[in-house]
Amino acid sequence: MLIVHIVTNDKFTHGYIDYLKHSFSSYEQYFLVSAWSCSNDVSLWNRENFDFENVIKYDRLWDLLFDKKIRRLLSEANKIIVSGIFGIEKVYFYFPRAIFEKTYWQFWGGDLRKYNFLQSNGLSESIMRHKFISCLRKIRCCVFLSKTEYSSFYKMYGIEKRWIVAGVPHGQNEEWDDYSVFNDDGYIAGQRPVRVLVGNSATKDNDHISVFNELSKYKDENIEIYCPIVYGDENYKSRIKEVGQTIFGARFIPVTDWMNLYDYYCFLGKCDIGIFAMERQQALGNITPMFKMGKKVYLKKKGQNFKHFSDMFGFSIHCFEDIKGESFLTFSTQSLDEKMTNIEIGKKFNVMENYKQEWGILLSD
Repeated sequence: MLIVHIVTNDKFTHGYIDYLKHSFSSYEQYFLVSAWSCSNDVSLWNRENFDFENVIKYDRLWDLLFDKKIRRLLSEANKIIVSGIFGIEKVYFYFPRAIFEKTYWQFWGGDLRKYNFLQSNGLSESIMRHKFISCLRKIRCCVFLSKTEYSSFYKMYGIEKRWIVAGVPHGQNEEWDDYSVFNDDGYIAGQRPVRVLVGNSATKDNDHISVFNELSKYKDENIEIYCPIVYGDENYKSRIKEVGQTIFGARFIPVTDWMNLYDYYCFLGKCDIGIFAMERQQALGNITPMFKMGKKVYLKKKGQNFKHFSDMFGFSIHCFEDIKGESFLTFSTQSLDEKMTNIEIGKKFNVMENYKQEWGILLSD
C-alpha cells in the first residue's frame, strides 16, 4: 500500500516522519513537506543526521497541484494523510474527487477553528471558509488528537463526518516508564521560589493575560512565572513579554529557546505547577508529562482539556477558576496523595502504545 503524507513543516515534523517510517515500515510511505516552516527557528530541512529518504520538499502550495511528480504520487497513492491544515485548503479545493475520496485530514488544534462560523472578517475569509467546508464535506475522514474534539467540530461546522483519533508522534522514543525521574524533588517551601508554568506557546488561546491577572495577587510572594513562547505569533509574543514583566518583574521568565524532548521534560520537572487556560484542545504534550510527573495542574473547567484528562484518564485536576479564591499557601501546595495518584495513573497510560494502536487503525482504514 502506498501512503502519501502531506505534513506541516513545524517542530513536530521530524518526529512524525521518524516514527511512521520505523514503526510502520511495511507500508510504502512518502512525505511531502513545505520548504517554509511554521516555526521561525525550527525547520525539518535544518536537521542534521536525519533520514530524508522518501521526503520531498515543495516550494509553493500550488506545487501540490501543478508539480508533475507530486501529482503523479498523489494519483497513485492508496491513502493521503494531511497532517496540520494550515492553508492547504487553498489548493486542495481544486483537486479532483478521486483525491478527496482517499484523503484524511489530521487537525492539530488551532487549524480546526480557523473558519469558525462565529468569526468572519469579510469577503476574503468567507470565500476561504467556503473552500474549507467544501473540502471537509468531500474528504474521506477527519483525524483528531482526542475524542473530545468531534463535538466542537460539529458545533462549528454542522457536518457529520467519519472520524478517527490519532496523535502527532514526536519520534520513536518519547516514553519513559517513570516520569518522576525528571522531577526536582529537592523543593522545600521557602527555600526556593514556587515555579509556575503558564501555557505552551505564543497563541491567544493560552489566555495568558487572564492567567497573569489571576496570579498578580501573588507577585510579592516567593514565585517564578515561566512562560514558553518559543513558537506562535510574534506580535502576541512581544505583548506577553511586556505584560508579564510589567506585573511580575524579574519573577517573569519567558522561555524562548527550543529544547529537545528530553531537555524539555527536565525543564518541566523543575516546575511545580502548570496552568493551561485554553478552552480548546491544546498543549497535550505539556499537560500529559506534567500529570505523569505528579505536578499540580490547573485547567479551565469548561475546556476540552479538562474533559479529556478527567473523563478519559481520571487525573486529579485543579480548576483554573478556583485560583481567584485561593491563598498563596493553598495555591502553592499539593497533597502527597494527589501527586502519587496522578503518577500511578500516568504509568498506566503509555503514549507510544497509544500511537501504535491509533496509527495502526488509521493506516489500515
